[in-house]
Amino acid sequence: MIRGLRFTTKGSRDSGNFGHEGRPGQVGGSAPSARSGTLAGWYRPPGLDENLVNSLAAEDVGDATYVAEQLGYASEWGAYNRDVQRWTMQADPDAKRDIESWIRTQPQVRALSLYEDWSGEYTKDAIAGKSYPSFQKWLDTPQILYRSGGRSDVFMSFARSKRVAMDATNTDEAWWIRASLRQWFAASGTGAGEVWLASEAIETLGENY
Repeated sequence: MIRGLRFTTKGSRDSGNFGHEGRPGQVGGSAPSARSGTLAGWYRPPGLDENLVNSLAAEDVGDATYVAEQLGYASEWGAYNRDVQRWTMQADPDAKRDIESWIRTQPQVRALSLYEDWSGEYTKDAIAGKSYPSFQKWLDTPQILYRSGGRSDVFMSFARSKRVAMDATNTDEAWWIRASLRQWFAASGTGAGEVWLASEAIETLGENY
């Protein structure tokens, strides 16, 4: 059942920090003509509210804002999204630290962020009656993520599409990393296949690191 679904997209092609557009890429797969980076083996992502994960899975795909309201997290989710928009729409550098604080101290916000990304990926399949992986299964499914450019502080923007990653910085170089959703820092919520990894999670990124 699709709960409270509203077809709205946060962010845009002109978003301040990344501005991706288009449907996210396929799960897994190879990454030709891009260099491999690695996650730090010791890295442990911020906490994830497993009880909420179970509740979100029971909701199936839906609008994260509506679901947050139904589950009692409207205030936290609304405040978090205002900080996300400060970063994605205005490139406010202070917003990154505010987002970091939400993700590191509020495991329910991180769960809702990943749920929003999963719902956005599979809404069309749900409407068409096609099969798709459960939220819990998707959390543990490795995906290939691409980045062009160097390191940045706090968290770093990656795309599921290599083309989108390279177009964002007008370059013909990209690096890729394989990471499951549980290893992501958060999802951007732009509806454009952009996800965030913590800078500390990246052990190597291309030949220069």
